[in-house]
Amino acid sequence: MQIPRWQVIARAKVADMHSRTPDEWRLSNLDLENAKKQRTLTGPYIERYLTDDEKGIIGNDSVQLVEKIKSRQYTAVDVVRAYCRRLRLLNKSTTVFMKSCSTSLCTPPSVWINTTRRMALSKAHYTDYQLA
Repeated sequence: MQIPRWQVIARAKVADMHSRTPDEWRLSNLDLENAKKQRTLTGPYIERYLTDDEKGIIGNDSVQLVEKIKSRQYTAVDVVRAYCRRLRLLNKSTTVFMKSCSTSLCTPPSVWINTTRRMALSKAHYTDYQLA
């Protein structure tokens, strides 16, 4: 029996996403099994995989983040990495495919799901350079 085309495409996307995920962002098989049993993956459940710094960043709204980047409390790179990591953890838990991250410093993180992590980090580095 031939595998349906959509399954071939889905498997290729999963493999591609996995190959580009840093090792420290990967969930164990046990964690993935536990995620399947959760009703809600956001909030306390996903936060247990984040560092205190990442939780602090994600706990801010977009206006607060812009102010903290301008005052150099956070770098744009820190913010992009925190949101990309959270998205990747959620993606792995839900097998939803999203492209991660940024268009501009003034755009709220919820809109940063437009481009690749590499491009987002590149733009964040440029933003930090401009603010220096």
